[in-house]
Amino acid sequence: IDASALANGNYVVTAQNGALSIAARPITVTADAQSKVYGNVDPGLTYQVTQGNLVAGDSLNGVLRRAAGENVGSYTIDASALANGNYVVTAQNGSLSIAARPITVTADAKSKVYGNVDPGLTYQVTQGNLVAGDSLSGVLRRAAGENVGSYTIDASALANGNYVVTAQNGSLSIDARPITVTADGKSKVYGNVDPGLTYQVTQGNLVAGDSLSGVLRRAAGENVGSYTIDASALANGNYVVTAQNGALTIDADPGLENAIRLARRQVTTGTNDVAAGTTASAGVAAVPGVAALAAPGAGSVSESGVSLIGGLALVPVADAAHAAPAPGSSGTPGFTRIFVVNGGINVLAAAPVAGGVAQ
Repeated sequence: IDASALANGNYVVTAQNGALSIAARPITVTADAQSKVYGNVDPGLTYQVTQGNLVAGDSLNGVLRRAAGENVGSYTIDASALANGNYVVTAQNGSLSIAARPITVTADAKSKVYGNVDPGLTYQVTQGNLVAGDSLSGVLRRAAGENVGSYTIDASALANGNYVVTAQNGSLSIDARPITVTADGKSKVYGNVDPGLTYQVTQGNLVAGDSLSGVLRRAAGENVGSYTIDASALANGNYVVTAQNGALTIDADPGLENAIRLARRQVTTGTNDVAAGTTASAGVAAVPGVAALAAPGAGSVSESGVSLIGGLALVPVADAAHAAPAPGSSGTPGFTRIFVVNGGINVLAAAPVAGGVAQ
C-alpha cells in the first residue's frame, strides 16, 4: 500500500508503505449424483458449488472422473481435481449408479412326435436387448413326461447379474405317433377252431416296450367263405393308428367231402330221410355227442358209436336184420343211413337210391 503521496507543506513527511493481503476464497464443490442403465453411455459428469461461491466470471479447472467399471453397481465420481488458485476448494465426491438392464426372454414353442428325441430348447429376447457380447446363464428345462400332451418349458433359470430378466415360459407339444397296423390273413378248415388272430405294424413303428390295447375280431360265420378280421379296436393314446383289416378264409373240409361221397354210396330207405342242410328234424335219437338227428326208419336201431372224419361226426343208423348191399349190387333196400353232423347243428344225409342200387 503506497503512502508516498501523502503530503503537507508544513511537514516533512516520511512515508512507510503498508500491505493488503487477499486470502484465497473458500468454497465447497460437490459432484452431482448420476445414474445410467447397464450398457448405456455414461451421462455427463457435473458439480455444484455447495458452500461459498465463485466470483462472477471465475471457473474451476480440472475435470470430474469416475471409478472404472461397467457392471451394475455404484461408482465414485472424484471431484478432487477441481481447482483455482484464488480458491481453497473442498471437494465432495459423488457417485454414478449403474442399474440392471430390463429384458424379457421367451422360450420358443417346440414340438416332437411321441417316442422321438426332444428338440433343442431355445429362447428369444422379446423386449429390450442384450449388450453386444453378453449372454444369459442357466438353461431351459421342460416338465417331465413322454406321453402325448403339452409340457411347460421353464425359462426362469435364465439370468445375468447385469439384467432384470422377465421370463416367459414356452411349451413342448408331444404329438401322437402315426402307425399303420394290418391284420394278418388267416385260414382254417371248415369245422375247426379259429386260429389265433395276429397283426403286424406295416408302417411306422411302436416305441420299445409299447403295445396296443384292444383285440382283433372277425365277422361271425362258420360256413365256407371269407370273413373280415376287424383291426379297428387296436389303439394306444400315444399313437394315431390306421387300421387295415385282414380276412379269415374258411376252406371246405376234405373229410366232409369224403363223408358225403361215402353217404352217397349207401342204400337208404325212402322214409324219414333228412334233406341236405336241414338244421333239425322231428325225431331225436339219443346218440352221444350229437344234438339233432333224424329218427331211424321202422325196425332200425341206433348205434352208440360216433366216428370222426375231418372233425365232423359220421353217425350211422343201421337196420339190425338187413345188411346194406355191396357197392354196385342190387337187392332189398337196407336201412343204413349216414348223417354228417357239424357240431350237432347242420345235418347232411344221403338221398335215397332208386332200386336200392349202391352208388
